[in-house]
Amino acid sequence: MKFGILGTYLILPGQNYYINAPKQRNLMAVLTVNENVLIPVERLAQEVWHGEPPPSATNLIRQYVFRLRRSLPPAVSRTIVTGPGGYKLRLTRGDVDSHLFDANVVRGRAAFAAGRLEDAVRALSEALAAWRGDPLADVDPSPSILAETRRLGERRLLAIEMRADAYLRLGWYDEAVEELAALVTLHPERERLRDMQMRVLCRVGRRADALAVYRDLRQTLADGVGIEPGPELQRLHRRVLDGDPALSGPPDARRSTPARWSGSAYR
Repeated sequence: MKFGILGTYLILPGQNYYINAPKQRNLMAVLTVNENVLIPVERLAQEVWHGEPPPSATNLIRQYVFRLRRSLPPAVSRTIVTGPGGYKLRLTRGDVDSHLFDANVVRGRAAFAAGRLEDAVRALSEALAAWRGDPLADVDPSPSILAETRRLGERRLLAIEMRADAYLRLGWYDEAVEELAALVTLHPERERLRDMQMRVLCRVGRRADALAVYRDLRQTLADGVGIEPGPELQRLHRRVLDGDPALSGPPDARRSTPARWSGSAYR
């Protein structure tokens, strides 16, 4: 692995080689998220200077590339390729930590769809372990950077949701309660999370807390967008009110996942 973007931007993440010059770091980050695509110098200038490049921007971009090639480790320097009117990073799968994250999410989704829930938990946990913080946290936002950070953020959320769903289906309720509480704090209007949170709280005998989750969502939606929860969540709320025994967990259900797969997805 040569590049780390699931946190601060790092070269050779195992060695944590850091580019101190902000513009050079921005330039390398833009090339990384546009891997194997030749980016014209003019577009690089727009990205690095947020749409307001100085008159000397094209020359500065070339100087930055020259300095980066001289200062970066050889294995990384060789990936910077000059093309007609621009530059690109020539990468293969696995050169960026997001590649490994994406691959493990794909494995986790396939296992989940096939009903291999323990395999899904394992793959999704491996995917989420790659994260060190907010993606490209030390890189100035630009169109390419914003697009990639949004993609990664949504994919991370879906991976955590899927793992929480797998916990719930497996009966590993302690982990599901913890994971969903953290997710709901970050995404209070997301109804799927509230649905799973209500179900797992019922499984562990916390019916009053499940009803409180619904009340909180209803107030959140009323204050934020002036709507009621959707019909599916309303039906679940009615089932909780009625004490539907189908929502209760079996008394012999395992409460916790094996320790090797546990751990928060938030760091």
